[in-house]
Amino acid sequence: MSTAEPLASEAADELMSRFSSAFVSADAEGLAQCLAQDFVWHLHEGPDSPHGRTVAGIEGMLQVLMDRKENWQDVRYSDVSVSTDGSLIIQTFRVSGRDSQGRTFDVRAVDLYPVEGGRIKAKDSYWKNVDRT
Repeated sequence: MSTAEPLASEAADELMSRFSSAFVSADAEGLAQCLAQDFVWHLHEGPDSPHGRTVAGIEGMLQVLMDRKENWQDVRYSDVSVSTDGSLIIQTFRVSGRDSQGRTFDVRAVDLYPVEGGRIKAKDSYWKNVDRT
């Protein structure tokens, strides 16, 4: 159990604003200011049962972001909402685009971000499973 001070709603909004900017631009320095040393990302799909694909640290996140940049087109995030209970940030959003096979996607998603010491410890992603065949 963490003894860290709970994160206030305003602080969560500020952290997520900084994180979102760094995430979208794949800014390693910006991510380093937001993520914990032992950060892990459980992606919405992948081979690591039951978590999807799991990557660790800033380098793992940057690799996924570079892969997406090469393989996804016309990506748009919208309808973003952020809330917190002090130790967990919940972000809901809509993401749309086209993958490397030309298939479009338009899904609602939820990311869960456990936070400790003002930094994001994990990003656990859940997307609606939409048939893209």
